[in-house]
Amino acid sequence: MASRPSRSDPSKLAESSAGGRLLYLSSQDVERVGLTESEVVAEIASLFVEKAAGRVEAPPKLGVHPTRDSFLHAMPAHVPGRRATGMKWIGAFPENRTHGVPQISGVIVINDDDTGLPLAILDARWVTAKRTAAASALAARHLARPDASKVGILGCGVQGRSHLVALCAEFRIEEVVAYDPSEEARTLYAEEMREHTGVRVCPSAVPRDAVEGRDVVVTAGPIARTPYATIEAGWLPEGAFAAAVDYASAWSAGALATFDRIYTDDIPQLEAQQREGYFPDLPAPYADLGQVVVGAKRGRTTGKDRIMACLLGLAAEDVVVGRLVAERAVAKGIGTWLPL
Repeated sequence: MASRPSRSDPSKLAESSAGGRLLYLSSQDVERVGLTESEVVAEIASLFVEKAAGRVEAPPKLGVHPTRDSFLHAMPAHVPGRRATGMKWIGAFPENRTHGVPQISGVIVINDDDTGLPLAILDARWVTAKRTAAASALAARHLARPDASKVGILGCGVQGRSHLVALCAEFRIEEVVAYDPSEEARTLYAEEMREHTGVRVCPSAVPRDAVEGRDVVVTAGPIARTPYATIEAGWLPEGAFAAAVDYASAWSAGALATFDRIYTDDIPQLEAQQREGYFPDLPAPYADLGQVVVGAKRGRTTGKDRIMACLLGLAAEDVVVGRLVAERAVAKGIGTWLPL
């Protein structure tokens, strides 16, 4: 298991904000801070320990939907054990790719635990990509076979990239098949990720190629109320682990029915999203990830189980990683101070 990351003094951010100012971190600033995959996974693992103990306050996402498959979510959370309080305001607009702008955009606000004053505001894209992949890697640590080496990626965007990097940090990955409906996207993904990870990455125009014979499958395409159900029953082999960060939109009802157990990161949030019309065919989850991390519920028990982690992405993940980014930025002198 990755070691716990070293943390700056949590009071430094508040001390630096004294006098009525807050730290602004652009997307470039957030990346310059330089948190590693192992640090983010360790922070997420610590968070799920807190969550399993009931020490996290994070109501279900509150959202609006300007178009059918777009959303803007308000995601507040308080994690006292990490001195992390704040909110992410995040949007996902799948059609943005046709306009040449990011599909995912948003900001994270970090507040002072004692006064409630805003301490920092930072671009949310890097944190969203890394914390989502870290949660999937943590789930794979407990739910995938330890010898997993063959990965399938469906969706060659930001999450497809961050997930492969995180999985390579956890497993000895030997081969990746990457599918995306866009030939340009899957070709560019294969070229970039071969160079970045040193792993053989093969693009495919056939989604089945990214599922059959794979030990780990990541579905990271658009989120849709009505699943596009690309993956059919019979494709996923015995013993495979799937991480669905697309609200299971790529999975047909028949394919979902083949899983022996399904896990999620937060059952009340999943139920809230089902009331909004998402996850129409998802079987009831067996447990949430925090219960598995602390050993309260079983993870993988045999090499033949088909297991899915259906991860929604939690506000608490954003505020703990966002707080850590802001603390590290203060220590490194990164960012712009703005008056309140």
